[in-house]
Amino acid sequence: MRFINLLDYFFVLRPILFFPGWTTTLAGFLAAGNTQVHLSFFDANPSLILVCISSAMVMGAGFIVNQIKDKETDRVNQKLFFLSEGVTHQKTMIIETWILISSSLAIAAFISWPMLVIHILALFLITVAYNLKPFSLKDRTFGSFIANSLMGTFAFAFGWYALDSSFLLFIEKSLPYLFFNTALYFLTTIPDAEGDKLTQKKTICVVYGIHTTIYWALGFELIAITLAGITTDWLILIPSVMTLPLYVRLVMFKNVSSSILTIKFGLLFFSLMVGIFFPLYIVLIILFFILTRFYYRRRFNIIYPNFKGV
Repeated sequence: MRFINLLDYFFVLRPILFFPGWTTTLAGFLAAGNTQVHLSFFDANPSLILVCISSAMVMGAGFIVNQIKDKETDRVNQKLFFLSEGVTHQKTMIIETWILISSSLAIAAFISWPMLVIHILALFLITVAYNLKPFSLKDRTFGSFIANSLMGTFAFAFGWYALDSSFLLFIEKSLPYLFFNTALYFLTTIPDAEGDKLTQKKTICVVYGIHTTIYWALGFELIAITLAGITTDWLILIPSVMTLPLYVRLVMFKNVSSSILTIKFGLLFFSLMVGIFFPLYIVLIILFFILTRFYYRRRFNIIYPNFKGV
């Protein structure tokens, strides 16, 4: 087996999607009070690098379980073909999932007991409640909405509880991020709407249509800006305001490509803002972008990731 084939079991974790979660985690750390510029992750807090590793394991486990359960939907939507097209083996992916779960819990337990509790709850949500019966929140209109909102909140909590332990202040500080990330979640349901409809998934876009989904997203974006302004949280206020013109463009055109561009640039602006405080994080994003692009081009002859509206 070629080395590039062995990388299948790394990229099946969808590592490029770790960054939206990591960005929110780093934002949680900064929101907890450590807003100085950190030239490395280690000088910020010894626990921060461990939290980033454990949270990546949580996300990776969730992504694998989701691909196992969404095999048919992914085939219809012509995406995430690792399992749907037989690139990887399901039994191996299940073993990989259990390794990720146990390793993430071990790291969380080493950090602190509150961090362990957060990891247990996050793992239950992202692997069991979101994907498996009798919950299957991903297939329910408001279940998927609530689950994705909570996923962003857990990502923020990972960073927050690496530094602070005030629950009430956590709720206050996390709200703008919750609305910003949830607005982008609404838009993610638009590109897959046709395939989701064929496989009877009841996402927001399938049930209410693209127009309503866009207006929901815009509403949450405006709430995020308002809350960020009230709390004077520049870390989320600036990227939210920078993304607003893309929402206006989306309202005007109401198409899939505009929704994808809004998602990509919304996440980019947020990541760049966090990168001001963690310069090496930007370097890490660039390295992962190059590595992922090389892998997909070499393995499948496709250009991914990209900044196009596709």
